[in-house]
Amino acid sequence: MWINILFVALLVLGTVFVFNRQTPSSQDKWLDETKKHSFDGLFEYVKIKLNDMTKTNIQSMGLSKERYEREIFKRSELITSLRRCVYGSLKDKEYVKDVIYTILKDSYVTAENIDYFLPFNYLGRLSAVDKFDILLY
Repeated sequence: MWINILFVALLVLGTVFVFNRQTPSSQDKWLDETKKHSFDGLFEYVKIKLNDMTKTNIQSMGLSKERYEREIFKRSELITSLRRCVYGSLKDKEYVKDVIYTILKDSYVTAENIDYFLPFNYLGRLSAVDKFDILLY
């Protein structure tokens, strides 16, 4: 009888330990409002998104065969480009830049929150280099 009680107690403690060890999802980690509108937050967001793009389980998405093969190809191209751009491949660097640009354009930087990153409305907060780059662009 004592063995059964001990076994049940260990089982309950084990499940509590497992559920407390689970980390929040990548979106929950990202929701820190103090970092969200800074360049550090921007870098963190891009890292999380690139990690999600390379690590998600595509098989569990329930895609058609054609769409599944397309996603596998895009993922493998991104992974190899991330590896090769470190060594100076210009084509791979351009591809990674395009992916990062798409991530930021589609979901993070909008016309409403662009002033958090580059304060166009507050010229005193822009550095001389920022002003020159804006004029050059």
